[in-house]
Amino acid sequence: MPASVRRVAVALLLAALLLVGAPACGQRADTGLPSQAVSNTDPGSIAYVTMEQFSQTVGSRPADSWGEIHAREFVFHALQQYGYEPTQQEFIAGEGAERVHSGNVVALKPGESGEILVVGAHVDSAPGSPGASDDASGIAALIEIAARLKDVATPYSIAFVAFGAEEVGLYGSLHYLEALSGTERKALMGMINLDGVAGGETLYVYGVEGDDSWLRDDILTVADELGVKLVTDVVLQVTPPVSHGVGYEIAGDHIPFAGYDIPAAGFITGDDHLLAARASFWPMNTPDDTMATMKKEHPGLAQRQLRDVIRVLEVVLTSKLAKKP
Repeated sequence: MPASVRRVAVALLLAALLLVGAPACGQRADTGLPSQAVSNTDPGSIAYVTMEQFSQTVGSRPADSWGEIHAREFVFHALQQYGYEPTQQEFIAGEGAERVHSGNVVALKPGESGEILVVGAHVDSAPGSPGASDDASGIAALIEIAARLKDVATPYSIAFVAFGAEEVGLYGSLHYLEALSGTERKALMGMINLDGVAGGETLYVYGVEGDDSWLRDDILTVADELGVKLVTDVVLQVTPPVSHGVGYEIAGDHIPFAGYDIPAAGFITGDDHLLAARASFWPMNTPDDTMATMKKEHPGLAQRQLRDVIRVLEVVLTSKLAKKP
């Protein structure tokens, strides 16, 4: 393990222990797995620390770069730390000068059934962008929710996937799906995408319109029960038929899943009033996508958004879903 990644793993473990609190004098220290410690922290607190570590330690991480490799190592070892046995799924995609060598990190949590719900985020960033919101926030949320659910019974199996090469063509999610057999693909009951889930003014949820809207609707129902404000906007909704990642100005790793008729939903933050343009999601994909920008523009908001995302996910992923129609 590279020294930098080792330092990050230690920092995350220390963060978990600090957030839980040191044992009182005379009490025996908790020597359980870090995932057990995470379950005793406030929702989103580990994700916030992880987002800072990931964006500042790894930094800019364009597809097919050393930065992206370090990002995958970060996720791989964080999931290992929390008791998973992740695998790396390398691939080559694109043509000519656009050809990239990238990879996904996959950790499977067995559930009470063979149906699989995918929870995904992407490790790469736009060139020159530290990618704090896009998508250190999503990676951090993925790591925390994976840790929280490690030893919790879930009605479905969950695949936690950190996708590579999202920014250059959704290549990681496409490869993940194409590497599955037809039978394996049929076992996928849905996908929840975590992309830019903290940093913008408003926390949105989106999904596929029509028969496959049940996953988004279940998320909205849970949010309402918890008192979490989630907003929907037509700009973000996916309307079938879906081409595999083509034809959407605002795309993400949920698009290939929708293209295979797999119900997809996700969280994202953006301006209070969205336009079908990247300007509505500033500072994503810019050099200003930093923790410093978040703290300056919206003090404390990222922590609250990560808290809300984790609270909703924890209920959604441990509940029987509607699976309508």
